[in-house]
Amino acid sequence: ENLNQWLADNTHYWEKRGTYRSVLFVQMYLLRNSLLGIKANSIRRMIPERYERNMLAFDAILKLAASNDVRVLVYIPPIRNDVPIPYDMDAYQQFKRDIAEKTASYQFKFADLDSLIPTDAWGTKESTSIGGGQEIDFMHFSYRGHQTLAAEIERILQSDNFFRIMK
Repeated sequence: ENLNQWLADNTHYWEKRGTYRSVLFVQMYLLRNSLLGIKANSIRRMIPERYERNMLAFDAILKLAASNDVRVLVYIPPIRNDVPIPYDMDAYQQFKRDIAEKTASYQFKFADLDSLIPTDAWGTKESTSIGGGQEIDFMHFSYRGHQTLAAEIERILQSDNFFRIMK
């Protein structure tokens, strides 16, 4: 406690330690990616234990919603598809099937929107490694892309009379 107070009183660096820590972690992340050759388009493998925990959590959320008569729309979010996506395709397709089946088991609405956003609504992002320049961004799209997604979600909700009162 005394050391903390002394550092706070005698150095301006101490109050910025959170910022320095964040910068350090980001730089370590970039260094790791540089050393391992990881880029935005590197294939991400499924980690079975995490997948199982996430699916159990997803089931718990759906179960809670169903028990409280809450309507749910589950959708697969858009992903850039003009280049190979950074997932093992077999695992990605299985993931989408698992989500659709779990959603259907609770009689909730499911929509696969992964191909919804046109190519020209996607952009690039800062590199995931040191000195890598711009990289393809698979997850974020432009304002026009967001308008497209919002319009499609609105269409789904209206076409399925989603807002009617549950009985």
